[in-house]
Amino acid sequence: MRLNKAHGALPVVAVAAGFFASAALAQGQGSGAQGAASAAQPQTTVRKKSAPAPAVSVAAKKQRRKSIPEGEARMVALKAVAGIVKKFELEKENGKTIYEFKIKAESDGILRKIRVDARTGALLGVKKAD
Repeated sequence: MRLNKAHGALPVVAVAAGFFASAALAQGQGSGAQGAASAAQPQTTVRKKSAPAPAVSVAAKKQRRKSIPEGEARMVALKAVAGIVKKFELEKENGKTIYEFKIKAESDGILRKIRVDARTGALLGVKKAD
C-alpha cells in the first residue's frame, strides 16, 4: 500500500473500511462500544403521507349547507341587475329560505326586486319593486 503523506491521504482500503463500519453502526449492528455509539446517534424515521381528502363537488357542498353566504347571493343578484343594493332581506317563504334584494338599476334608475334561493344560490326572479 502506498500513502501520499504530502497530502495526508488515507489508503483506499482504510476509507472503504471506515465507510462500511459507519454504515453498520447506523443500522445498529455494532457491538460493545460501537453499539453504544450507535445508540447515541439520532434515528431518522420516514412518515407516510396521509391519503388525500376525497374530492367533493361544488354542488354537493351547496346541498350540505343550509344557506349560501349573503355576499354570494348579492353577487348573483348584481349579475342579474347591475346597480346599487338599497335593501336586502333573508325570508322564509313556503318552507324555502330566500334572499330578497332591492336594487336601483344603473341603466334606468328603476328599483327592482331580485329573489335568490338561499340554499342553492339560484336566481328565482326579477321584477319591479313596489
